[in-house]
Amino acid sequence: MAFPTHSINDENVLREVTSRSGRPKKKSLSIVEYNRYMSDIDLQDQMMAYYPSNRKTIRWYKKVGIHVIETMLYNSFMLYNKHSAKKISFLDFWHSIIEELLPEPVQNDVPIVRNANHIPSKCEVAESGRKLRKRCRWCSQRGGKTYTL
Repeated sequence: MAFPTHSINDENVLREVTSRSGRPKKKSLSIVEYNRYMSDIDLQDQMMAYYPSNRKTIRWYKKVGIHVIETMLYNSFMLYNKHSAKKISFLDFWHSIIEELLPEPVQNDVPIVRNANHIPSKCEVAESGRKLRKRCRWCSQRGGKTYTL
């Protein structure tokens, strides 16, 4: 595969690289360039595959949007680890972003007052096997539409 910056004649240009065993090996220029620039993409795909969020039943445009957001999240993770003294994992970074984006839970200071006389009871069963549902007497006096169990 030739990069747009390379011409067809560059396919014949060989560069000397070292193999895993340490011996010199010759590779074409386009393969050397591909390996240099695409290794980060392969690492990104590997890291994002550990925490999959795509589902089969999601429409294609939602999958594309989720993938773009995940890519932005991974890029920001790499920038954070590059410029921060404290290195964290991708999952911890993901959780910290989610915690920052979610609103704080609201605490109700006034407890809900329950009436001790308002205890729902089981409904009777008719001969046909259906439950006979009745309106709750306590709730209907206060304008509610709650039914008994």
